[in-house]
Amino acid sequence: FFIILLTFLNSFKILNAEETTPFFNNFSGICVNSIHDLEIIKNFSKLENWQPLPENMIPSVAPIDYDNFEGWYFKEGDIAFIVGISDFTENGITKNTCTLASNKANYEINEQLLMELYEVNLIDELKQGIQTSKVFEVKHALFNEVYISTLLDNRKTEFNLGSFGIVATLNSKKKETQKDEEET
Repeated sequence: FFIILLTFLNSFKILNAEETTPFFNNFSGICVNSIHDLEIIKNFSKLENWQPLPENMIPSVAPIDYDNFEGWYFKEGDIAFIVGISDFTENGITKNTCTLASNKANYEINEQLLMELYEVNLIDELKQGIQTSKVFEVKHALFNEVYISTLLDNRKTEFNLGSFGIVATLNSKKKETQKDEEET
């Protein structure tokens, strides 16, 4: 377990909180760090008294086809955040997803932080009307198949609307991770 944790922590650069944004801190802390076990996010939502996500807000953070989805919203000062998680198995492949959206996403800054602080490779970009979406392949400490998707709403607002999501294929654990789990 210690080797897994050390490997995981070493795969990210360390920054002071002042050098990032509330959106990026929450995405990294809630979604990225807990993608291996969505129960962590569920428990944290209870601890922090997040409110259940209203039905009409679910499409903003839920996968297109979802069966096992949970979502919440919370505020930090004047910033509203929406969190959605889902897990599903398709053709024997199990995936976890976590998405964070905000009314003050500061998308360009957060995309720059994503590029600087994670080992990512842009694999797809789509501009469709007022929205731009991008998909990045992520080098992750625990899994071989991890992707981060970003969505920018290009309407003219002070901070712009946006979301970041992460999906990890749980069946793609790295061999070192599998070996360490077998030993414990």
